Amino acid sequence: MKIDRLLAMTLLLLNRERVSAKELADRFEVSTKTIYRDMETLNQSGIPIVAYQGTSGGFEIMEQYTITRQYLTLNEISAVVAAVKGMNTALDDSNLDTLLEKVKALLHRVDRVDEPEIKMTGVSVRTTNAAEAGPNGRLPGLWEAYFNSNMASDTRIINPEFIYALYTDYESDANGEYTVVIGHEAGDTETEKSNNYNSAVIPASKYLVFTTKKGPVHEVVAQAWGEIWGYFQASSETRAFTGDFELYDARNFDPANAEVQIYIAIK
Repeated sequence: MKIDRLLAMTLLLLNRERVSAKELADRFEVSTKTIYRDMETLNQSGIPIVAYQGTSGGFEIMEQYTITRQYLTLNEISAVVAAVKGMNTALDDSNLDTLLEKVKALLHRVDRVDEPEIKMTGVSVRTTNAAEAGPNGRLPGLWEAYFNSNMASDTRIINPEFIYALYTDYESDANGEYTVVIGHEAGDTETEKSNNYNSAVIPASKYLVFTTKKGPVHEVVAQAWGEIWGYFQASSETRAFTGDFELYDARNFDPANAEVQIYIAIK
């Protein structure tokens, strides 16, 4: 039905930065002419969709146009996804596949990338999620140690404008101990030896990239991690626990209005 297609397209555009007419036509099994008519219908209904021409062209919703996805809480959305997955297994209903995709689109925008290995150096600490949830978490002190180190000014650091917070050496999974290393890419192993830094490796891997909303950095990062845990509870994809990292761009960094990318390694 056309209304179902329009709803699915709207959710897809909320979940993706730009989608081509051909991708939409293939996904919904209609012609590109139908896609253009659908976009006109959505525009007339008040959803501001912009069309871009060229090889990288496509459709996207205007950046200024925002709509919260959290009409339901994350746990409620995850519960709906789990229920629909169970129904789909029991009934083998193709309509439930469509519903599942629509509901999962509410969880978070996520990109998939292949990243090469990155050697880095920084300050580190061993901790757990349980410890960080309490009043004596060690990560605030680690960030303080990083900023006090003035590491970014070291001439042997590569791309000092990018700050990495690497989660590595997982004991098991999200419930076990892990090491956090905050620092920079470094090609000179003498850097850490001369400054008492710790070396680490961001593994080459397939990653899902979650982008936080803009806001106070500690709030948006914590919220994004909550959404990440919910995403994997509702997804068939599996975390690798080989190494995950947060990427901060220091060039335009505003702690009160930050946007951070979180890379999660997957199998």
